[in-house]
Amino acid sequence: MKLAQLKYSFLTIACFTALYLFGTSLEVNDPKNPPVSTINGDFTNKTLGFQRIYVIYQQDELSSKSNFEAIAALLDISATFIKQTTVPQATVLKQIKRYVASTPQIAELDTHARIYAQMVRDNIESALILDSNIDVELDLKERLASALSDVDLYDIIFVGHSYADPAEPQAKDTLTILAQTNQTTDPSQLMQRMWTKRKFSSQQPRVFRTTFPKGIFAYAINGRTARRLHRRFPLWLTRVNEDFEFILADVAMVGMSIAYSISPPPIILVLNMPHRHERRRNMNALARVHNLDLTYAKTVNRDEANVEAINNGYLINGTHLACYLSHLSLYRRIIAENIQTALIFEDDVDMEWDLKQRHKQIMDEVQLEYQNDWDMLYLGHCTSDINEPQQAGTDVELYEAEYPMCLHAYAVTLECAKRLLVLLEERLKTVGKDIDLILAVGTQFGAITVLGASPPYVVQVGRQELTSDISLLSEGDTAQRLFHSTLFHLGYRNIDPRTLPKYIQVP
Repeated sequence: MKLAQLKYSFLTIACFTALYLFGTSLEVNDPKNPPVSTINGDFTNKTLGFQRIYVIYQQDELSSKSNFEAIAALLDISATFIKQTTVPQATVLKQIKRYVASTPQIAELDTHARIYAQMVRDNIESALILDSNIDVELDLKERLASALSDVDLYDIIFVGHSYADPAEPQAKDTLTILAQTNQTTDPSQLMQRMWTKRKFSSQQPRVFRTTFPKGIFAYAINGRTARRLHRRFPLWLTRVNEDFEFILADVAMVGMSIAYSISPPPIILVLNMPHRHERRRNMNALARVHNLDLTYAKTVNRDEANVEAINNGYLINGTHLACYLSHLSLYRRIIAENIQTALIFEDDVDMEWDLKQRHKQIMDEVQLEYQNDWDMLYLGHCTSDINEPQQAGTDVELYEAEYPMCLHAYAVTLECAKRLLVLLEERLKTVGKDIDLILAVGTQFGAITVLGASPPYVVQVGRQELTSDISLLSEGDTAQRLFHSTLFHLGYRNIDPRTLPKYIQVP
């Protein structure tokens, strides 16, 4: 009964949001005022079949703009670049216009609102809007032609999306493949879900009517929908505190817009804190080099964490609580999606160049010595452990940890995630400590079985090269040694990790 009431309440809120944003007189399915579709069908032209392509970039992150310019030159694409509204600019807007949304939300919304204003001014009837921090399939034009050739009426087309959609054609097939992967007894295949691309990614993309699209890093919009949103944005910003992508998802869910998505998406994005573009760039590079299929989750920010602390009486707050809650949200997702084993990376990591060889060696040992009798596996850790092998060479070895620290790279089982979710939620109100410290104490007292790899083959880049949202450099650098750093090899690091200490240095 409670679940039914919750679903009803959520749908009621979503319906209210959709009606508030678009207005009852703007029903998209009204035959007297149909949506305008202006895809010209020539997906091989310089604007991919749309009238214009807009690309959003950060003023202080020109590397992402340069990356997209290279993509555009390779694929013969013509784009109009739009500077994203900065947080300081959003702060001024919030004060002057009394917006209730947070400054990051205002920055995002104002950027898209300026694009819609250009579309209205220039009478643009279709546009593709992209974030500069993206990667694309090399055969992007052919994939778009295959997927969108039969689309007639549309309001929005999500060319990329960051979460599985219940209506996605391959969703059931994918779950079946992943379930088969988890059940294998071949050690080299264990945890393959985290290390290889989805098996259906080579299939021809198909368009589908989306029920809850997520992600606004790559979407097409027609002129009529842009005009509606352009009119509604100023009023909405003064009354609603919600991310733009959730508004669009709510509107699609209750049937107030004709929204499509493409599966598999030909454009892939790594999500992290919106302002940490250099971390996003690094993770993109690591995924490409090591052929990793990364599924990204939105992190909790400091402001959201502080609200949670006040509302729930938590004993920690700020960025430390944000980190804590972000990991808890991943455990909830693991449970909700029945993921038997998940590998979790934070976005400030670097990896050994022979990552997969080292990981296979560790997983062979896990299968031989523990089978399925373990809870967590730390691919990286930041302090020495009393049980850690004291080998002098570079070969990686498995050991059972006594007091593991840092959560930048670890695997967790479904059963462990269920226990951790209960225990860690309780500790928020009784123990004012960071999540990795609580897990270390739990390991020490035998509450969970944690395995470690020595030497670590996934490490943190360090605060000297990547500033931390949680700790200051004066609290000690988190940089650690790697024998053959992937990011250094690619030119994304200034310090050769071979010269660094094995574990973090704390003053």
